[in-house]
Amino acid sequence: MPLHAAGDPLPCHREPSSVPPCPSSTFEGAPAVSFSEAVVDALAAPFRFALVKNFSHDRPPIEAVRKVFGAFRLNGPISVGVISPKLLMLHPSSEADFLRLRSKDVWFVANAPTRVFRWSPDFSADRESPIAPIWVAFPGLPQHLFAKPAMFSIAACIGTPLQIDKVTEIHSRPSRACIQVEMDTSIPLPSKLRAIAFGNSIWQPIEYEHVPKYCSECFHRGYSSSSCKRASRAVDSSAIADINPGIANATNTSTSAS
Repeated sequence: MPLHAAGDPLPCHREPSSVPPCPSSTFEGAPAVSFSEAVVDALAAPFRFALVKNFSHDRPPIEAVRKVFGAFRLNGPISVGVISPKLLMLHPSSEADFLRLRSKDVWFVANAPTRVFRWSPDFSADRESPIAPIWVAFPGLPQHLFAKPAMFSIAACIGTPLQIDKVTEIHSRPSRACIQVEMDTSIPLPSKLRAIAFGNSIWQPIEYEHVPKYCSECFHRGYSSSSCKRASRAVDSSAIADINPGIANATNTSTSAS
């Protein structure tokens, strides 16, 4: 049964309540308005389950995207909107459906791989988010810490916990506990964390599965900065400039003209 009846707006379509008017001013001679952190949080609240779907090439028809939703067995309706020719915004109607959609970092639509990101107030259509869902394992974790509240507290040290896997939930693999966590792939991931319980402390090892690469030069996922073509061109131009500034200027002019 759908979570929202026909005509009932999804949470993302409802106006946030209790948002005061923001002060206006001027900046460098132009009109300006300033939103406080509290106001931004209130305005962004209806979008807490929103996702952005990025297509590397031309976006397939919306109906092709909708067909993919069937594989996730969503409980409620989902809103799909076009941001740009390569970007879609997805609004699932519940946290459960959000977790189903967020569980896979890469989808295949019309046989083409696409990436999914969580929307945030600082979203930019020109930059892919470095925040990705990663399955994290805690080998040798004490058995009583397998409980969901404990697992979420532990995972919160390294990112935003999403869900524990079924095997951990039913405690059928006591050698390790696994949880899916949203983590920033633009920075080194920790290999261990410190856990303290009733005065006893342990160094808990951390293992990661399929960490996606992220380029901090062009802000795209799928490859590292060392493999970035844009970064390589910048390095090559810099090297030429050190040898002969005139050649570098000619190279840059030629590149711009092309």
